[in-house]
Amino acid sequence: MSLARTSLYRSLAPIARFARPYATKPSEPKEPKGMAETVGEGIKKAGEAFKKDGAIGKEFNANGAIGGTAQAVGGPFSADGAIGKQFTADGSIGGTAQQAGDSTAKSGKDLKK
Repeated sequence: MSLARTSLYRSLAPIARFARPYATKPSEPKEPKGMAETVGEGIKKAGEAFKKDGAIGKEFNANGAIGGTAQAVGGPFSADGAIGKQFTADGSIGGTAQQAGDSTAKSGKDLKK
């Protein structure tokens, strides 16, 4: 062996001892998610966000940021008022959002299959 090859080997030997165990360990095979499954999960999460207890829907409850402000104003904007009751899960606006959230979440769940 030439002197150049020997010195190169000696300089790489510590790296090889460190890297070699990691290079020979087999990795666990992971099943890749299909595009439909990934998209389905995203659609399902978006639909769940609009439900009355979801990330967006809960803000319209009397305890949420938007509903709480309307509750503080009171009068027709309170949860029992003429305007406020439309934003509950049983009201026309809140009910429509609840139905849209349910159908979107169901579509995402069906697409995921």
